[in-house]
Amino acid sequence: GEGVATSSLPLHLTRTLGASPVLAGAATSAFSAAQLVCCPLLVRLSVSGRWDQATILRLCLAGAAASNLLIACSSSVAGVITGRLLAGVFAASVPLAQAATADVVAPGQVAQAMSRVSAASQMGVVVGPAFSAALASLFALWGVPPQLRVRGVFAAAACFALAVLSFSGTFGLTEERTASRSKSEPTSEAGASKAMPPPEAER
Repeated sequence: GEGVATSSLPLHLTRTLGASPVLAGAATSAFSAAQLVCCPLLVRLSVSGRWDQATILRLCLAGAAASNLLIACSSSVAGVITGRLLAGVFAASVPLAQAATADVVAPGQVAQAMSRVSAASQMGVVVGPAFSAALASLFALWGVPPQLRVRGVFAAAACFALAVLSFSGTFGLTEERTASRSKSEPTSEAGASKAMPPPEAER
């Protein structure tokens, strides 16, 4: 999402929406400003135990999808800046993923696992501009008007975030069912062993 925004939004704001360079810079900086304020709050909710990390990660994915949809549907500079602010509010997925990784891996593998999470995040920044350019070129081949191509890119980014959110929800539900079955099976086996009399008692 951020790689798409940094490569596409300035030209979209100045050429399509007629924004000044100052407003284009404000839209770019709005994300980082909101992330600076809200990211520690979301991480604190996870650390305090009020919400589990999986729930907050899904909330961040939903917020990313909503912000991209807002930018895609907005025809004003104010709407784009609002979408960027919303994206920054829910941009806590990387530190939350690092915290979750530190909880599930062995102590000796924490540094390697967290570096992989950081590398995956940076890969999104690298791939984002190429994805944006390729999708805009595809829209041009399909005859999409130029003023709608960047909006289509953000709509595609929102659909991708929703797809990841749906997959994570299905995967989490499967894990919960597996965990509940693993907890109930030993209990039922223990109950069955108690109900059956020992061989000595039968004799």
